[in-house]
Amino acid sequence: MVIKQFKFKGKITEELKNMSIKDFAQLTPSHERRSLMRGFTPIQKKLLEKIRKSLKKRNQKAGKNTLQRLYYNP
Repeated sequence: MVIKQFKFKGKITEELKNMSIKDFAQLTPSHERRSLMRGFTPIQKKLLEKIRKSLKKRNQKAGKNTLQRLYYNP
C-alpha cells in the first residue's frame, strides 16, 4: 500500500519548506496572504524561533525532520 503524502495546493511538504514566505503567501487565500505580507507579531516571531530551535535539536538527535507541537493560547 502506498503511503499518502501531504499536499497543499499541489505542493508536497518538502517543496513548501523550501519556499520563501512570499512564494508561500501566493498559495494562500487573501486574508492569510495579507497577514503574511504584513509580517509577524512579536509573539508569532517568538513561537517561530521555538519551532526552529526544536527542529534543529530533534534533527541532531534523531537525524530526521519532524515538528514538535508547540501551542500558543492567548
